[in-house]
Amino acid sequence: MDEVPLTFNMPLMRTVEQTGTSMVLIKTSGNEKTSFTVVFGVSSDGQKLRPMVIFKRKMLPEDKFPKGINVAMNPKGWMDEWVMRTWLTEVYAHRPGGFFHPLPGLLIFNYMCAHKTESMRAMMKRMKSELAVILGGLTKEV
Repeated sequence: MDEVPLTFNMPLMRTVEQTGTSMVLIKTSGNEKTSFTVVFGVSSDGQKLRPMVIFKRKMLPEDKFPKGINVAMNPKGWMDEWVMRTWLTEVYAHRPGGFFHPLPGLLIFNYMCAHKTESMRAMMKRMKSELAVILGGLTKEV
């Protein structure tokens, strides 16, 4: 499982304009700094887990979201212990074989604090899963 921070509006870094033009207008939505986090997961047999989107809000909007996507809110827009608990119960537990999987699972996370609290370790143990943590700065090497 890994989290990827994204923004609602990512202006292009290249434009097409006449040579020598001193100003190029780029239309944006004004949300360049408004961010959200997408959580992706893959099982050991290559099956993708349902994605989770974490919005930087306190309340869930009344908008309808596509089926198969879990949505969570966090005032800072990233994973914390409460969102981690939601991911475990709503995404990880519903993986193929899920909660009643006969073999123990292995969850590999980065070094983020929310992933390795005692309550999260206990919850993973109840789900018959072990935790492996990738040390800070080494995620890109995996």
